[in-house]
Amino acid sequence: AVLVSAEVARRRAAVCHEGKVMHLFPSYRVRDLPTLQAGAGNLQDFVLQRKMMNGSMSGTQSLLQGLLNPPPVAAMEATIASLQQLHALTPEGILSPLGRLLSRIPVPPVVAKLLFWGAALRVLKPVAVLAAFLSTKSPFIQGPEAENGKLDYHPECQSDHFALIQAYAGWQVAEKKNDITYCTRHSLSADSLEMTQLLATQLVSLMMDVGYDGPDVQRGNVTTYSELPRMEPGSTDLALLNSCIAAAFHPNTLHIKTGKTTTFMDSTGVSVPSHLTSLHSSTTKPYPSPCLIHSASHSVLHGITEATMVESTYLALFCNSIRVNGTQVWIDGWQAHAPAAQSWDDLFVFRQKVMQSFQACVSERNFALFPDEMVDE
Repeated sequence: AVLVSAEVARRRAAVCHEGKVMHLFPSYRVRDLPTLQAGAGNLQDFVLQRKMMNGSMSGTQSLLQGLLNPPPVAAMEATIASLQQLHALTPEGILSPLGRLLSRIPVPPVVAKLLFWGAALRVLKPVAVLAAFLSTKSPFIQGPEAENGKLDYHPECQSDHFALIQAYAGWQVAEKKNDITYCTRHSLSADSLEMTQLLATQLVSLMMDVGYDGPDVQRGNVTTYSELPRMEPGSTDLALLNSCIAAAFHPNTLHIKTGKTTTFMDSTGVSVPSHLTSLHSSTTKPYPSPCLIHSASHSVLHGITEATMVESTYLALFCNSIRVNGTQVWIDGWQAHAPAAQSWDDLFVFRQKVMQSFQACVSERNFALFPDEMVDE
């Protein structure tokens, strides 16, 4: 009878519904386990999460306290400075409303900021695809025998970011047509594109939760969240995309110097090379603007892989300081040029409205508050 009861119990256990199992342990069992480490992941993410858990932490030493394998103090101080530059931390090192919102998105903070601007300017889907690429890896295959597939996607736009979006949109069209040679022709990784599609869907879903109401997304129809039509050069959507790139990645700015060869200089005057996978490593077209914005969150001394040429007016909208003297303009210390007839007073007024509207969206955690008429302007 005991064996029969045991067999009945076993069969009943096999048809139980899925659920969660909670295991409880006394504290002495976990006392010797390693504490949170900062060296294994992105330091910006670590600092934001650490401050979310304890908002009173403002100094470098308080952030490093209790870590088993703390990063160098200099690296931590540089990270805090970069987060302050991103406006995720106040000058006193306190978490800002933007920093709190950035910490909730599972991508690097600068990429999350790109998403927020994409939501505000109603171009979330292309920005979500770009954010997914920047959070994982480029779909373009690298290697000594691989061609630079970015050259197939409007190199005249002088934008690696635009090439990524166009490659993704073209892949979706090829999938619908059962074109199995698309990735081979353009030196693309199908696995990377599929991974990007999944992440882009998740990112759009997250932004829908904070009030995105753009016309390109149908709420509730998740299958369309990562569907992206081709973006035409010179289109309004491309102008809005470049605005998002300037808003999120500035001051990751390089100065373009042309001569017998084109060189890219950082803010300290150091020449920065272009990686072989970048459009800017093989471009022969003159740059109409002296500014190049890159999206690297690490040192670029080994070469930039994704960068976009933007007009000075884009930087003027999202920079920290502007000084104007006739046709000469200094944007955060960078010298740019603008037509004499351009009304900088109007730009300053518009810039103030844009930043105030964005801050209101962040404070209320509702990007539907960003005025449609400002997007059109």
